[in-house]
Amino acid sequence: MSKKRVLLVNPPWISKDESIWNGVRSAMPPLGLLSIASYLESFRFHPKFIDIHVEKISGDEVFDQIKEFKPDIVGLTCMTATANAAHAIADFSKKATPSCMVVFGGVHAEALPDETLSHIIVDLVVRGDGEETFLEICQGETPIEKMAGISYRTGNQIIHNPARAVETNLSKYPMPAYHLAPMDKYYPAIGAYKRLPAINMLMTRGCPGKCTFCNSAKTVLRTREASQVVEEIKFLKDNYGIREIQFYDDTFTVMKK
Repeated sequence: MSKKRVLLVNPPWISKDESIWNGVRSAMPPLGLLSIASYLESFRFHPKFIDIHVEKISGDEVFDQIKEFKPDIVGLTCMTATANAAHAIADFSKKATPSCMVVFGGVHAEALPDETLSHIIVDLVVRGDGEETFLEICQGETPIEKMAGISYRTGNQIIHNPARAVETNLSKYPMPAYHLAPMDKYYPAIGAYKRLPAINMLMTRGCPGKCTFCNSAKTVLRTREASQVVEEIKFLKDNYGIREIQFYDDTFTVMKK
């Protein structure tokens, strides 16, 4: 049986020209999507990745790329600021390839799965870390109703399956699939760097804090092996000329060792 054709999409962050963030904010690699991509590759899938935000691709171009690729599964990461754009891309996907499955992940979809699934063009929402759940979706061996960590719609009812067990060994996941991304087009926020090119990285996931406004509050804190992170830094320096690393961990200094 041939592997499913998988398309992963980073939607654009759209704001008005008069926004205080216009021309200031960063555009960094979406590490969640790229980690899912590399994990899929380790199981011999060949995902395609499109970063609409930094490529500045028009709607017509997005539609044409989706139609040409003919994906079986389209995965989108979704923040509140990109939700409208993500739903527009989901609509393009269904029109270009009506048989495809559209899967949303990211903090907005996880926080508001019912609202996300109220749009008929969204088939599934992945809650929590995406690697294992998205792999199961792509393999197609586990029935949807028995798959941990997803929400889905059946008729007019939205079903929330039990959460997936948290993976504590982050070192099992390979380096993000930087080779799929337009690495020369990413940039940090103005005033947030000393040397270019600079890039974001993650060493930990989760946070023991209890901040009521944060989606990471009271989540299991996990870390990668330091040696793995050092190897990734060397790789980025040697292959992409990266001169500065910005750690995007929620609580980078919480683990003293």
